[in-house]
Amino acid sequence: MSGFSIAGHWRRESITGPGMEDRTTRVHWLQAEVGFCDIRIPSTRPDLGGATALADLGAEALLELMNGFGFAGQARLKGARCTWHRQIAFHGTPPGAAPDIGILRPGPGGRMIEDGAEGAYREVWGMQGTGPYDHAVWQDGSRACLITWGECDFLLAIGRIDAPGSLSLRQALEGGARPETELADFFDAEYSYGIWQDAAGVVSLSTNPLREGQAILARGDLVAGPLRLKRADFFGVERDEVWHREAVR
Repeated sequence: MSGFSIAGHWRRESITGPGMEDRTTRVHWLQAEVGFCDIRIPSTRPDLGGATALADLGAEALLELMNGFGFAGQARLKGARCTWHRQIAFHGTPPGAAPDIGILRPGPGGRMIEDGAEGAYREVWGMQGTGPYDHAVWQDGSRACLITWGECDFLLAIGRIDAPGSLSLRQALEGGARPETELADFFDAEYSYGIWQDAAGVVSLSTNPLREGQAILARGDLVAGPLRLKRADFFGVERDEVWHREAVR
């Protein structure tokens, strides 16, 4: 493993495990030297049918959107053993969640093979770009915004630190309830992968499909001053957010 590096833009080709196989979920993992962001969107998503806000959607569509996933934080590689320390996660941190640890090794054609250290799975990753990638963290109260970016692309992750698990919200929707305060809190989290178009970051894949095609951040904000984001809440109300960069420790 001498000289082995996980830095770069990885796309998952497959995941297999006992009784399961998935080759269609769209997964982007952008890894800087230590910091990372990861987004996972199933290939099938609901037709938003002209909705202008997530609140316009019915329970079935919202449940399908909740099948998306993302997390961000720091990755530590020791030999072949990699531990992903999640600062935030789209579905929060359920009690008793297993550590995210994988055993990594180079694969054919520049691929990387990841075998679960705590669970029986294998993921095959294909390298999309070597970077270099940068990573930084901004905060706004109990929320964190993590961004990993390179010359061509970026991945933005927003979530509440120590957010609760989402199981109770899913069960409420499945049972016919519509707890809009909890829905607004859950969908305030966002994971968006995009491409730089000149100085603007334009989303191509997001946990919130209404963000796709939008320019959501300016490249210049990543290197100087506060981070300014224009976002809309669950009900479609637009707001300007100002995030302050976390000091490097």
